[in-house]
Amino acid sequence: AKIIGTGPFMMDVSKPGDSYTLKKFLDYWKKGEPLLDTVVLKVITDPNARLNAIRTGDVDMTEELPYADVKKLNEKQDPNFTTNVYFINSGERFVLNTKRAPFSDKNARLAVQAVFDRNMYNDAIFFGLGQVHNQPFAKTDGWYLDVPMPKVDLAKAKEYFAAAKLAPGTKLKAMLMANQKDRTELLQAMLGQIGFTVEFDVVDSAAWNKKGAAYDYDILIGTMTGIFDPDRPYGYLDKASGSNWLVGGYDSPKMADLLVKGRAEADANKRKEIYKQVVQLVQDDAATIYVAGLPWSEAWRNTVKGYKSGTSPALMMMDASDGLNVTWLDK
Repeated sequence: AKIIGTGPFMMDVSKPGDSYTLKKFLDYWKKGEPLLDTVVLKVITDPNARLNAIRTGDVDMTEELPYADVKKLNEKQDPNFTTNVYFINSGERFVLNTKRAPFSDKNARLAVQAVFDRNMYNDAIFFGLGQVHNQPFAKTDGWYLDVPMPKVDLAKAKEYFAAAKLAPGTKLKAMLMANQKDRTELLQAMLGQIGFTVEFDVVDSAAWNKKGAAYDYDILIGTMTGIFDPDRPYGYLDKASGSNWLVGGYDSPKMADLLVKGRAEADANKRKEIYKQVVQLVQDDAATIYVAGLPWSEAWRNTVKGYKSGTSPALMMMDASDGLNVTWLDK
């Protein structure tokens, strides 16, 4: 089938799993753009291989490099290419299954929230590159609202654990995908402080979705990107949502009412006041725990000119992004 669109490039050669070659769209509506005749998108699934490709010049641009290397490159840039970290509306969240014990008890959830150290998590998992937050929006976005984050309080966490009448050594099953295995030791250490013992179920994405929808977990770690309106991430908190399992099956009539009001309100300032209440209720109930904005990384060699950094991978070839449509090569 022929792909229909108005962007600066069009598909020329498709080699699934290997590469995709795009050519200039001659009828592009922006006069004089794009500047490149051809763009070859190479499929390189290993972040370390992507880093090696930009170092050797096998590619001119790349993205999503290993966090440890990005941290080092940010501190001391390579003389042959530039590395950048930027944020879009995205985030990682810690999901507690409210459909079964122990997290059907709000006290058990509050215990986890009180012991969950976002800064420690960011340092350990994202090498300090993430944007610690309590909402799935970049802090520069207008929808990042003024609601303080819960403070880490081990003593309070132990009080909540006791209030939930949980015994020391209470077992939890944390379902992780293969690329989340580096979370295991940290989660065990954090939650072990208050008496939980965490067992891990590492699955592929298909099993993650199947088991998640069946609520066959106590904890899972979710991510979300491409967020433009608060109704998308917070809409999951409505029991009626088909994606309610992605926030642990949380069910609150008060939350559902707020979400209906937020969805219907046309005035932006009034909507923000409603969603401030949503964020606060998320924390009051420990409905889900928003942890950190994902650090998006990109790198381009010195021969790449005109590119405006901080372009979302999903948007860099679209009309509005001023990504590859204004990029050219000096070689």
